[in-house]
Amino acid sequence: MPSKTTPLEIGKQYRWYLNIYCQKDKQIIANVEGYVKREQLKPALKSQLEKATPRQQVNLYAANGIWYEALSTANELRRTNSQDTSWTALLQAVGLNDFATEPRVECCNLESE
Repeated sequence: MPSKTTPLEIGKQYRWYLNIYCQKDKQIIANVEGYVKREQLKPALKSQLEKATPRQQVNLYAANGIWYEALSTANELRRTNSQDTSWTALLQAVGLNDFATEPRVECCNLESE
């Protein structure tokens, strides 16, 4: 989420979508959509997260189904330390083996409608 955006409301469900356009003719070449709902952290989990290392946080988030934070934290570890295996382990744990070892690419500019 952009830093200037109002945070998502706790308990509210939001629809998201992403379209990938061909730059040449502006045709949609791929699209994906889904829903996301922000949940309130349970006090025990919040306490565990505050004490955990970033690598431990990835595991805690994933074990509790908090995928945005799990992926964001794993990605940050991957960005700052190319030897960290959190990203690969997380994707492999959910059956995304083909994506787990793909190199990180800084290739795209996002445009919002």
